[in-house]
Formats: sequence, C-alpha cells, structure tokens
Amino acid sequence: MSSSDSPHSPHSTAAADAGTAPASLAQVHHRYAQVGDVKVFYREAGERGRPAVLLLHGFAASSFMYRNLIPKLAERYHVVAPDLPGFGFTESPPRGGYAYTFDQLTATIDEFTRQLGLERYAMQVFDYGAPVGWRLAASHPERVTAIVSQNGNAYEEGLGPGWAPIQKYWADPSPANREALAGFPTAASVKQQYTDGVGDPSLLAPEAYLLEGFFVSRPGNADVQLDLLLDYASNVARYPEFQAYFRRHRPPLLAVWGRNDPFFLPAGASAWTRDIPDAEIHFYDTGHLALETHGEEIGAAIRVSWTGWSSDSGAAAMRVGDFSNRQGSTSMDAFVSHHPYAAGLVRIGKLAIEQADDDALAAYFSPEDYVIHRSGGDADFVQLKSYFAALRAAFDDLRVEREQVFGEGRRLAARTVFSGIFARTFTHSPVGELPPNGRPVRRVVQNLFLFNEAGRLVEEWVESDSRALLQQLTAT
Repeated sequence: MSSSDSPHSPHSTAAADAGTAPASLAQVHHRYAQVGDVKVFYREAGERGRPAVLLLHGFAASSFMYRNLIPKLAERYHVVAPDLPGFGFTESPPRGGYAYTFDQLTATIDEFTRQLGLERYAMQVFDYGAPVGWRLAASHPERVTAIVSQNGNAYEEGLGPGWAPIQKYWADPSPANREALAGFPTAASVKQQYTDGVGDPSLLAPEAYLLEGFFVSRPGNADVQLDLLLDYASNVARYPEFQAYFRRHRPPLLAVWGRNDPFFLPAGASAWTRDIPDAEIHFYDTGHLALETHGEEIGAAIRVSWTGWSSDSGAAAMRVGDFSNRQGSTSMDAFVSHHPYAAGLVRIGKLAIEQADDDALAAYFSPEDYVIHRSGGDADFVQLKSYFAALRAAFDDLRVEREQVFGEGRRLAARTVFSGIFARTFTHSPVGELPPNGRPVRRVVQNLFLFNEAGRLVEEWVESDSRALLQQLTAT
C-alpha cells in the first residue's frame, strides 16, 4: 500500500508544505483540494509514504466525526478524511449545478484520491460513506487493501425501521412524500441521530451534533439532503454487486457496529460473514454514531486488526496466511481456522505480546471480567499484562506464533509457540526469578479461549510443560 506525492499534485493552500512530513505525525492539518467545481475540504495527518487510510463519513456527520481517531491512526498511517460534497466545509455548487447522487459523490472522491496520489488505501466508512466506498472498491478493487465499516451497510437485512418513510419516498417520489421527510435534514433530527440508542448521553460531545446541525441548516442544504435520501435507493439496488465484490476479492474487513442504531441493524454487520468468512464483527452498546461514545475501543480494535499491515513493502498482509508467510512460516496458513476471531488472535500476539500496546490489549480483552486458568493458579488481566511485560524484558527476538487454531461459536482452541533468546533476568518463571543464560528458549502452550458477545476475550485455559521450560531456562 502506498501513498505517493507528485510535485505537480494540487494539494493544500495551507501554510504547511504539503510535500514534507509534519513535525508531529499526530498533528492534524486542515486543507482544501480543488476537484472540478468542488473545493474539497479534508483533514490529513501522518507521514506520506506510509500506508494510506481514507476515512469517509456519512449523515449526520462530516470529517469532524474522525477528529479523535485520526491522531490514533496517524502514528502508523497516512490518514486522509475528506468532507463529502454537501457536507462539512467542502464547497460545492448549489443544487442544479452539481448532481447530488452517490455516483457523483463517488466520482468526486475518486478524483480527489487521484489528485492526492493515494494509489492504494485502506478505508473506514460510515453511513453514506459506505456506498461511496463500495463504489470505489467495486470499480478499483486493486486500490482498496482493507475495510473498516462503522455502521456502513451493504445488506438489505441491515436496513432498520428508520428507513420506512424513506422507502415510501423511493417507491413514490411525490412532493407529498418528500414533504413528509422535511424534518429529516434539520438540527433537531441531527441531534436525535446522535442520541438515539446511547445509554450514557454524557459521553456525547455537544459540539459534534451542534456543528453538524449548523451545516445541515445552511440555505439550500435541506434539498440537497433530500435528493441524497431519494438516491439512496440506488445503493440498495447495487447491494448484490457490492456483495459480489466482497465474495470475489474478500478484502480484510472489520465491522464495528453500534447495536442500537435504528437505521442500520446488527444483522447488516453479521451478514458479511456470508461473503467474507473471516470478517471480524464487533458490536458496541451504543447508537448510530458509535465513534462518539466508543472511540477508544474502536480505535484500538482497528489497530489490532491492522497489525499485519506492512509500511515497508506497501502491501497489505492482514490475512492470517499472508501474515504467517511474512514471518517465514508456512505451517500457519495450513492450520489457522477461518473463524472470524482467528485472525485477531494472531494479531494480538504480535501487537501486544511481542510489542507493548496496552490500548490494543485492553480493547481485545474484557479487562474487568477476564480470567486465565493455569496450573499455577488463576490470574486476572493485570497479572497477565505483567507476565507479557516480563517476557519482553527478559527475551530478545521474542516471537509469538499461533498454530492449529480452530474455532466454533465464541470459542477458539490454539497451539501457541513462544520463542526468544534468554538475555536478561526473567522475573516470572515457574519458580520465580531466574538469571539469563543467553540461550534460545521455545515454549509450546495449548490454549482454549472464550469470547463474550462483543467479541472480547473473557476467559482462557492454558496447559503447558513447565518442566521442559525450566530445563531450557536453567541450561548452561
């Protein structure tokens, strides 16, 4: 995956030099790109040349919805989040001077990505951003390396009861049915979309729905939004085409879904496993704009899911088999299940055991409920984190390989191999603290994992040969 710049590419009119990496990768820049008659506003962070990520918002939102996610991703990726025509700070012609259809939105964003030199990119989509993303992916499957969908639908079973009056408008686009939807593009409706299904409203930042309410209330914007509502029927008509893309290309896909969304139901997320058997599906107890209330959890889930993504080769290595091959192993590709939790199990070993990513670890586990059962006694999440830290402190070239992973329902069984060079004092051996011997150590562990309904690890059983481990640790 690459994001290349050309000295002739029309980038920002902002003061920062678009051709140089920002001093702080997490610093977000606010820029414009002229795309035909549309002046596209976009947020950008991270270093160009790193794997690119395109964030596509929907209704009732703009790129502002990604304000907290962008810095989290920018440490590793080149992140670009445009405002669609008719939304946010993007300046587009009035109705009649621009066709406010999803085909036209896609054409504008397609050209926008070309101008910014985004040759290949992962994308996160939400609501209206989803059908734009699906069109991009179906037209240019070679460009899209991975997908995160946050309540961005592609299946009819995902359409909730909130669509009933809109579907009536699709069937009969009469002035009366259009007038019946006049309350949809209003500040009050925007706020309702933020609050519906949210258990704790204090988690919602009021500036989010107030800003989007301001945007939708601008003169002429209500008719633009009603035009897009009418054209949404074209997205549903193309669902079979989009699903065929998923089946044929099977892009790595993570769905992060507010389960209480009245517009896009959980069934729409679960349906992906028909076309992408190893899709990862996570549900959160919130509404339509899940990032507003569960941004930390979703951000960490994305980082875990994208662990295998190479910034050196420009390729996506997010499938289990691809990842194992990058590690120089051929066995894992043959034995790792296509169960939706299997790929995440491999990735968390790389991201949060070999490395120290506490946020990713906390998102993968259910920290308050987690317990591990082992021969030395049960342990909780804090004790497990301490053990992982002790491994990293004691062993050079620490490797965690998952082999023979099988799954059924919410359970996984796996054979895990830990290996490394015993270079420093190990404080967590079966007999306590041991001095290093400078020798290679290999430990094989049999695991059984249980995940909760939200897809987070809640319980684990472990069996291993402690005597064999001690023989290696004390060998001279």
